[in-house]
Amino acid sequence: MNLWQLIKKEYNGEIPIQSFRELNGFNQRLGSWGAVTDNSRYFKSLLREHSKFLDRQILESSNLPNGLCGFLKNIKNRQLGNPISIKYKDMDVDIDYLLSVEEMFFLHNTLDESETILEIGAGFGRLAHSILQNFSTIKKYYLVDIDFMLDLQKEFLSNVLSKNELEKIEYISIKNYQQLNNIDLTINIDSFQEMPEEIILEYLKFISKKSKSFFSRNAVCKYHPSLIDITSFNQKQFDSAMGMGLSRKVVDIYDDADLEIARIEHIKAYCPKSFEVAKTQDCFGQYHYYHSVLYKRINE
Repeated sequence: MNLWQLIKKEYNGEIPIQSFRELNGFNQRLGSWGAVTDNSRYFKSLLREHSKFLDRQILESSNLPNGLCGFLKNIKNRQLGNPISIKYKDMDVDIDYLLSVEEMFFLHNTLDESETILEIGAGFGRLAHSILQNFSTIKKYYLVDIDFMLDLQKEFLSNVLSKNELEKIEYISIKNYQQLNNIDLTINIDSFQEMPEEIILEYLKFISKKSKSFFSRNAVCKYHPSLIDITSFNQKQFDSAMGMGLSRKVVDIYDDADLEIARIEHIKAYCPKSFEVAKTQDCFGQYHYYHSVLYKRINE
């Protein structure tokens, strides 16, 4: 039998007209795509399009003529951890360092003027790695996190940074960050949304007193798993996640009008006292319900 004879047999020669375009419906057999897949095709395709989009943005900037690759070429040992990657202009590109370049491009002028950086909840340390190898003016980079994440950051960064770069890093427990002073730029990416409100408000209070600038890149809202056709999930973890962060409103993240309202509320919620919005930017692709915001201290 040929392929279509097999497909006809599978459907008994009948196509359900009222439902053939639903998730996993017959229409999926008429093209080379499906809304849900068990492979990395969509992820890699988005990674490619994200790379092209960001490269164009950077190239259009008058003082950054080398585009995406101008940043990536400076970041050594990016393959540690065996990430999923694609080739773009003969360079390996993975999502972690693509996001790092996007963040550095957004913060470029501020980073040029900064000597001391505090990053709260730094994941495995990708942005610290990226910034220290692209901006030689940085003298001190503080990483504040829970202890087991600090252990991961120490191991990762010790394998990718030079001795001189490592000497600029200081790892600080969440119990001790209040002792810091004179921070040029505080950064929080994808982690305030996972913290209780009272903890976030303490951080914002600290930032308002001790930092000149604050960069936030977090989700502007919450959404229900059913919106992306997830039917099985850990209810206890879901309930906990829905109560975290300052942007807890549940919205349809594929409704532009609802999402825009959530963005406006989000930007206000995360502004430290005596700070103002200096710059904002929508995020790309699968991160479209995130928002990048740079706040700066109001000159008094």
